[in-house]
Amino acid sequence: VPRVDARGNPISDANQARYQGIVDAMSHPDNNGLFREMLVDAAGYVWTWRIDPDFYLGAAQREAVATRPSVWDVFDPEGVWIAVVEVPSGLTVSSVGRDHVAVIARDALGVERVQLHRLNRAGE
Repeated sequence: VPRVDARGNPISDANQARYQGIVDAMSHPDNNGLFREMLVDAAGYVWTWRIDPDFYLGAAQREAVATRPSVWDVFDPEGVWIAVVEVPSGLTVSSVGRDHVAVIARDALGVERVQLHRLNRAGE
């Protein structure tokens, strides 16, 4: 599977090797406390998008179409972890409302569409 940059352009083998060398030279923490993005929804819940360790960290742009599901940890307004939400590959979370998740879906031609998916909050 050819790798692509944040804009969907192919990365040459030479550049991929260069990027890998940069990543290999970086120091990485021993814990899994890193995330790619953080959103606060309309109800005050914090959503953190976990970093995919197989993805070059410097090119991990939100606009990139993921080849795997994105995994989000959700914390309540007091900071207590409450859930893991897995968003299917090909969808990029744009925002989270009180009762929906807005995602950007990109078709085979690269045309983007906004989709709203119902959010079921347990206990509300």
